[in-house]
Amino acid sequence: MSTPVQLALPAWIAGSSDVQEQIRKRVAGNLSELDRQLARLPSIERLKVEGGWYAILRVPALQPDAQTVLALLEKGVWVHPGYFFGMPDSGWLVISLLPPELEFSQGATALVDYFRTDQ
Repeated sequence: MSTPVQLALPAWIAGSSDVQEQIRKRVAGNLSELDRQLARLPSIERLKVEGGWYAILRVPALQPDAQTVLALLEKGVWVHPGYFFGMPDSGWLVISLLPPELEFSQGATALVDYFRTDQ
């Protein structure tokens, strides 16, 4: 570690609780918004969040996840295919709960609309 980093470390650690609280609030708010949006679409199941800032979705396995991810990307929705996380090639998406709330809400709406209309 460089000297500037070593010198800054005590201040970073002292301020970490503020950042952690901001992250906790954003993740909790986005998870709540995701659940609200998914209530409109019973064909998608959200797995229990056991930690971290990702949500895992079980989606209809109508095509490989890579194709679903690309189709969603064209609609402005960024998700990860489940196979990035060791899941099968089809039927799983992983989404970050860290984006700003408005962007996340818009993305969740577009995701739900995609599975309501494009499948």
